[in-house]
Amino acid sequence: QSSANIKLFLLRLTASCLVATSAVYAHEQTSTALRGSDIMVALQGICEDGWKDGTTSTQKLWKKSGSNCANVWGLEAEANKMKNKDYPAEGGNWQDASYNECARDAVDAEVDNIEKMCLEDDSSQCLGLGNTAAELVVKKHWCTPGAGAYSTPGDPDYKAECKKAATSICEGQIAAVADSWCPTKYLSNNNLRHLQGKCEDQVDDMVPGGEME
Repeated sequence: QSSANIKLFLLRLTASCLVATSAVYAHEQTSTALRGSDIMVALQGICEDGWKDGTTSTQKLWKKSGSNCANVWGLEAEANKMKNKDYPAEGGNWQDASYNECARDAVDAEVDNIEKMCLEDDSSQCLGLGNTAAELVVKKHWCTPGAGAYSTPGDPDYKAECKKAATSICEGQIAAVADSWCPTKYLSNNNLRHLQGKCEDQVDDMVPGGEME
């Protein structure tokens, strides 16, 4: 009887120790997980704060320019100056470096958003730019507007002019030739511009004289 009671007591004592050990281990594991979670939150906070600051700073810079799409052409340069001044890419501790990296990326992203808004979502900027460029080209090299219009003086270089005309025709025909020869091959705008950029050299290689400026 006595021996049985002692064995029962020892079994209960062993079970109590195991439960206590498991509880301590579980507590340590939970504490470690919480500490890790706190560190992740802190890291995410640093980057997120930098991103918000970079976005806000770029929006303020854009507002300072009048939020006028005619000024969007200089936004990237101004944003780069601000970025290098306020969020330097080098130096500082790991927190500063993380904050600045996310802020710099946010500045670039917001500049892209504004440029897209002005130059792709609204085509009026590009249309206005092209129309005005055409007016200036005609004014400088052909004639001026109004009743007192005059022609630009100077003897033409017929070979050069013919080459220029041929280059323009080449650029206009690239898409048609590509579509005729390889209709299943997709010709993107980037590829089209790249091929059109080859026209001037190709014309020059085909006939001598008449250097194009």
